[in-house]
Amino acid sequence: MVVSNRFIICPAPHTPIPAAEAYGEEIYNLTGVYVPVRNCVEKFDSHRNFIGSERQRKLSVARSFIVHRDVKGKAVIVIDDCIVRGDTSKELCNEIRSAGADEVHLRLLDLPIVGPCFYGIYIPYKKGLIANDVSSNNSLTLDRKELERRIASEIGAESV
Repeated sequence: MVVSNRFIICPAPHTPIPAAEAYGEEIYNLTGVYVPVRNCVEKFDSHRNFIGSERQRKLSVARSFIVHRDVKGKAVIVIDDCIVRGDTSKELCNEIRSAGADEVHLRLLDLPIVGPCFYGIYIPYKKGLIANDVSSNNSLTLDRKELERRIASEIGAESV
């Protein structure tokens, strides 16, 4: 990815704002190109999209975001906390593209979740976790770049 002045950084509301600012500063330090951080996505529905049945999650995700039109003609770098099932990331990428963005790049604060979790967020199965589902065998042994490429393809982003 070659950074230019047509890029903007957009924290996926609201927790990754400090990370988005740090990412912009790092791009500037490495390239000398200032990439502005803009709050171009608003969270419309405050429900936790990883909780509930698949149908409930998909309905909640479908009405989650309002994307501002200042993404039109831009390459948008979305900073998000994590990716679990991919539903929210996919919808967010679609909404940003629908608002006119030329490119969408997703950057995550945490590694993709690849296995069950019985503490905190109850995730009883590997099936349905995007990092597991896009892997041909086991995402723990899949090359990181290939895993990122497959996730990007699945959610409609240029890169992860």
